[in-house]
Amino acid sequence: MDVDEDVRSTSGTRVPEMMIEFTPGPYYATTDTQGEYGINLPLGTYTVAQQTSVVDEHCLPDPITLDVVGSATFDLLDTATQALDIQLSMASGPARPGFELWYAIDLDNLTSATSNPNMVVMNFDPALGYLGATPTPSNVSGNTITWNNVGSIYYFQHRDISVRLQVPPDVGLLGTELQATATVTPSAADVNAANNSATVITTVTGSYDPNDKTATTSSAWSSDLYLIDVDQWVDYTIRFQNTGTDTAFTVVITDTLPATLDAGSLQVGAGSHPFTWELQDSGTLKFYFVNILLPDSNVNEPRSHGFVSFRVRPTFPLLPGTVIENTANIFFDFNPPVITEPSVLTAEFSTSVGRGEPVEPRQLVLAPVPVSDELWITADGAMEDVVILAADGREVMRRSVHASNVVLDLFSLGAGTYFLVATRTDGGVARERFVKH
Repeated sequence: MDVDEDVRSTSGTRVPEMMIEFTPGPYYATTDTQGEYGINLPLGTYTVAQQTSVVDEHCLPDPITLDVVGSATFDLLDTATQALDIQLSMASGPARPGFELWYAIDLDNLTSATSNPNMVVMNFDPALGYLGATPTPSNVSGNTITWNNVGSIYYFQHRDISVRLQVPPDVGLLGTELQATATVTPSAADVNAANNSATVITTVTGSYDPNDKTATTSSAWSSDLYLIDVDQWVDYTIRFQNTGTDTAFTVVITDTLPATLDAGSLQVGAGSHPFTWELQDSGTLKFYFVNILLPDSNVNEPRSHGFVSFRVRPTFPLLPGTVIENTANIFFDFNPPVITEPSVLTAEFSTSVGRGEPVEPRQLVLAPVPVSDELWITADGAMEDVVILAADGREVMRRSVHASNVVLDLFSLGAGTYFLVATRTDGGVARERFVKH
């Protein structure tokens, strides 16, 4: 962080877990806890860009030309563009009648500010029983858990919370969806309140594959479809269990993101145990659980499980019928990998599915329709951004608005049918179709 913007400082705060993209390629590198990165590239000329919106490269680098075999050092100098942004993410293990259900809550400070104190409240499904949590909550009342202060979260650092709940031994719960929500309230004003909460829906299952990968879209309407005009993200959770005969000391998960997923949009979420991660090469994502000491299921079944989560956007343009398929490889110590069943989503427009509205309707007024040049947009609450999609799924315009009213200049768009998707600051999504003359 070049706080004084003298374009020389390399001794300021180092930024960890920052993704750096080299194009053409693209190729990716990730900074470690010391803000350092390394990458091997073919000879050529590359443009370098950080994949983030929370810091700004105030001294944009010229393209790098690699014309000799060897190594080079390349520093990126940043300034903060946001005062404070705390992000909360949450994931869970499997839910089975009679067994524990484990939730992990991850708090990340995405900026160079410091937040203290930070209040966290979690509401879990009333069907579950509370067993325990780390750190110890300030209060547990019914199905509400409160931490009045989880401690300071310094610049670019994070804190973890784990919660253990009991699923009743009732086979009648099979197929039931258990919903949990967690919210963080930082000490200071947060510039992006939309990422202060997370909701996880976990389905109670019986027999299951303990090593799996699940995908949930932004609308959470379907486990099979990505709705082009409604969804923004795909949230993945990779779950694993040590079913061997001894303790696993290290677990490594690799996930080669397909071309249908935009690796540069990756956001890593919560995990069951401390881990590190990196994005390499053309989109190979790796999670490292070092010294996890995961007991085998014969010795301690509840503690033999683990999981990790992340979210990523599809690569646009995204045509209807496009299949987004992804698998993960799970390595327990030096054993051959356990390969998960593929997670498969098919891209479609919501209007072509024919099952009613997939999301709660939001008031969104467009005028005039049909439109020639300027489109007036009015929402029933503050919008964060507005995206326009062509009929073939291509993203043709994106605007950050932070208001409930906005006017878009559509003169450059060709005639045809378009979808407008507005994301509200409270996380809600509104969408409308319109015609451009």
